[in-house]
Amino acid sequence: MFVAHEADKNIDLATSDEGLKECVSDVYGDEGKNPGDFLFLFEKPDELLTEDEKVKKATFTAYNEVGKTAHIEGNVQKAKAIMKYLGYSDEEFQIAGKDSYNYQGVGNPHQFAKIQPGEHVLDLGSGLGVDSFISCHYAGKEGKVYGLDISKNEVKHAEARAKERGLDI
Repeated sequence: MFVAHEADKNIDLATSDEGLKECVSDVYGDEGKNPGDFLFLFEKPDELLTEDEKVKKATFTAYNEVGKTAHIEGNVQKAKAIMKYLGYSDEEFQIAGKDSYNYQGVGNPHQFAKIQPGEHVLDLGSGLGVDSFISCHYAGKEGKVYGLDISKNEVKHAEARAKERGLDI
């Protein structure tokens, strides 16, 4: 059986055979898990992309690049000033801790959501995980936080940081 998929954009970013294999496994499952005997991947040429697809591709590419540099510490004072301006409390800044230098949000959802212990939270556009980490604090051990983002590299960074923090996101 043959299975054809439009190639996930992360596959374009693979720079080695091992990187390509990892990308294929991340997107389509480990070897032997795909329903076909052969997997053909194709990429739609840019000239055939709709305007929406072009915007999505540009967004994915830009944020995926951000994810590659997320391990580099930024300026915490600037991050705090921005977070304070957007309504984050000192406690929320402390919860974010050293991850605050990766803050790239556009607002503070916590001032409106009022997350309670035991609640389940979906953080759309979760990026590098700062709001997800704060949400985990409010939801507590009884709750659950899910992060969803277009950028695979940002998600990988957020997952690694969550694991280091002992959080189940």
